[in-house]
Amino acid sequence: MPHVDILYAKLQKDIDSVHIKGRFQQDIQKIRNSLHSLVNQSSEGASQPKRRRSLSPDVHERIATEVCDTILQHTMERFCFTSHLVSATLLQADRFEQYTVAFPEDALSRTLKAYPVLNESKLETELSLIYYKEEFRTCCGAVDLLQLFKENNLEEVFSETKDPHHHTHDHSRG
Repeated sequence: MPHVDILYAKLQKDIDSVHIKGRFQQDIQKIRNSLHSLVNQSSEGASQPKRRRSLSPDVHERIATEVCDTILQHTMERFCFTSHLVSATLLQADRFEQYTVAFPEDALSRTLKAYPVLNESKLETELSLIYYKEEFRTCCGAVDLLQLFKENNLEEVFSETKDPHHHTHDHSRG
């Protein structure tokens, strides 16, 4: 499916893949929902007699609906395991200053769904500290951030940020 291949290539370059995939699906759904009026406009404009027998507007609409449904299905199948990628946006240093103004609640929520073992309040506190501290803003990626944790003996303090599979055994999340 070339449409899905184009989307896949775009997502390889853009870290906010969950948002892009959702937007792509919404756009295809809008096209699908407007097919009836598109087919009617097309059939009204084609009033010239043709030598070859053309398909009826109903058949055009059915085929177009099937195409949209196929694209949506392929998109869901190909990208069903990408929701965990949004967690990477939480640790993009070039976004930290922006996150001090507007905390990335949506990305945090999606991360917690992808990694249910995380302690929500602890992770949110850790991320807020990271976003506000100038020394963290100079990091170039998660590896650099982890190195800063190690150099400053902060690995236990930032346990949720450092290791998403770390179990705190705190069941206060609800």
